[in-house]
Amino acid sequence: MHVVVVHFPIALLFVAPVFVLLGAITGLRSMMISALILMTLGVAAAFVATSTGTEAMDYMDDFPVEGQAYDDAYEVLDQHELQATYARNLFTGMTVLYAGVVLLTTFAKPMAKAAPRILLNLVFLGLWAYPVTQLANAAHDGGRLVHQYGLQAPLAETAEVEEDEEEPEEDEVDVTDEDVEDAAETPAEAEAEESETGLEAVPAE
Repeated sequence: MHVVVVHFPIALLFVAPVFVLLGAITGLRSMMISALILMTLGVAAAFVATSTGTEAMDYMDDFPVEGQAYDDAYEVLDQHELQATYARNLFTGMTVLYAGVVLLTTFAKPMAKAAPRILLNLVFLGLWAYPVTQLANAAHDGGRLVHQYGLQAPLAETAEVEEDEEEPEEDEVDVTDEDVEDAAETPAEAEAEESETGLEAVPAE
């Protein structure tokens, strides 16, 4: 499931800053709340992605590479896990921080004005860029595991095996020695045999 759920936190956490910027410029609370919802969903998806990634490590003994490439693949795997966990924790903290920004700009009248609101959100966006780079690096290493070292999901491998097993077999026809002799018998030989036995061949209907 890791290869499926891992795309959700990436998409949600990359889109959230757009709503932060829109909320900063327009001052609309709906934009800021939308950004907070996207961040919360993204962090929740990140926890699911890291947990499924940990489960997926049980299948890592079947790397299709050997020797030095095998050691390099495991090094990339360890780096991928550390970066993903680190990015998840950073985004969790940033989401809590943005919840504070939303509350501050909503209930503190001086901070609700355009200048301080825009400045506060721009500072937040600057801080948000760091966990985004960590997530991008983690995603890059995940791509290397698949495209450079050939790691595949067990489900895909199972499907390929089942496809091979389900290929239709050609119908086999048993041919006996008598069939071969009958096929090789000429019309002249058939007439000679009939005259010897005194029986005439009955035409098939």
